[in-house]
Amino acid sequence: MTLLMRSEAPAELVTALEPIAHGSELESLPTSGYVLHTLQTALYDGLRAADGEEAIVRSVNRGGDTDTIGAVTEAIAGARFGATALPDR
Repeated sequence: MTLLMRSEAPAELVTALEPIAHGSELESLPTSGYVLHTLQTALYDGLRAADGEEAIVRSVNRGGDTDTIGAVTEAIAGARFGATALPDR
């Protein structure tokens, strides 16, 4: 992240997203419905999966607030892989 981005973003957001931006392997991810937890988990799974279905399944299988995290992960996977690459079910 650039210095400008760091100065404009809340510290909590930067702390949550920095490991993902650097490609760090995260052993556990929070699965509450708190927006930063949801975003961190959805981005991690959505950007590391081989396809849209894998991203969604991985994020939902983590437990917690699965509908929220799954929905955000699906949006990220759709942006990454294209809407036609997402499972119909």
